[in-house]
Amino acid sequence: MAGEVTYTLSEAVYVAAQKEWWWNRLFRRRMLWLLMSMVIGLVWGWLIDPPGPGQVVLWALGSASGGVLVMAVLTMLQRFLWLPYHARKLYRQTAIYDGKPITVAWSDEGVILTTTRGTNRFGWSDFRSWHDGRSAVLLYYNDRQASILPRAAFDASELIDLCDTIARSVRRNG
Repeated sequence: MAGEVTYTLSEAVYVAAQKEWWWNRLFRRRMLWLLMSMVIGLVWGWLIDPPGPGQVVLWALGSASGGVLVMAVLTMLQRFLWLPYHARKLYRQTAIYDGKPITVAWSDEGVILTTTRGTNRFGWSDFRSWHDGRSAVLLYYNDRQASILPRAAFDASELIDLCDTIARSVRRNG
C-alpha cells in the first residue's frame, strides 16, 4: 500500500531517536563490549595487583567483574549525559529541522521525503536497514545516518502499513 504523512521533527523526538540509534548499535556489539571490558579488567588487575600462588581464578573473576562494571558505568554516562547533549547540539545545528514540515510518502517502490528545501526519492534498496523504535522508525542509509520517522506522526493503520512495507522491502537491523 501507499501513504503520506506530514510532521515536524521536534528536538525531543530527535534526541529520543538518537538514543534508540545508539542503544540499537550498542547491543549489536554487546558481546564485543563484554569481552573487551573483561580483558581490560584482567590487564588492569594484573598491572595493579598481580595474583599470588593459588589466587589466579579468584583474581581473574574479580578483575573481569571490575572491568565489566567500569564499562557499564562509562556506557551509562555516555547514554545519559554525553548523548543527549550531543544530540541536542546536532539538532540545533541542522536548520532543516527548525519547526519546518517534513512530508514522507511511501509505496512499494520506496520513500519520498519532502522538506522546504526540496524532494528526495529513495528506492527501498537505498536503505541499509531499519529499526522500529519506541519513539520513531529509523531508516538507515548507512551505519551512522538515518531518516527519523516519528511514531506520533502516524495513526495506527498508517504505522502498520509503513512497517509492513518496510519489512517487505528492507533488511531489518542490517
